[in-house]
Amino acid sequence: MKPLIIAGCLLALAGTALADDEECPPAFKGATVTPLPASGGAQLEFRTGHRENVEDLRIQLRAVGEMIEQHGTEKQTTSDAEVVQFPPVDIDVKDITLGARVTVRASRLRDRGVVRDLAYGFAEFWKTSACVEQLVSARESREPKRRTR
Repeated sequence: MKPLIIAGCLLALAGTALADDEECPPAFKGATVTPLPASGGAQLEFRTGHRENVEDLRIQLRAVGEMIEQHGTEKQTTSDAEVVQFPPVDIDVKDITLGARVTVRASRLRDRGVVRDLAYGFAEFWKTSACVEQLVSARESREPKRRTR
């Protein structure tokens, strides 16, 4: 369920309805997400095959990063014993070929495992999200569509 927080932020950023699983922000349509380990947290590499979407994807990822950082900061308390649903994090977004690398580091040492779990969980969620383009075989694209009654 926690990866849905990040997915919700992505969808909310683009102004789509969170309840509508069929929507995907145009900049993220067809993008792949690859999780990687990072010191103190994890990295997510977002890449798109649509060159026209690269700049918008980067802009939106930076905005989402700011929203997530702020959410984590709001939830942070002075008590180290309190467990929050989404820990305070530091997020850095760097441009890469056809996308961006998002580095998410836990602000508190004890939250590193949670941050990694969230990142890897989000990457798994992404594989079945509405943003993943389904491949159509050459045969399917040549066959005329049949009418059904």
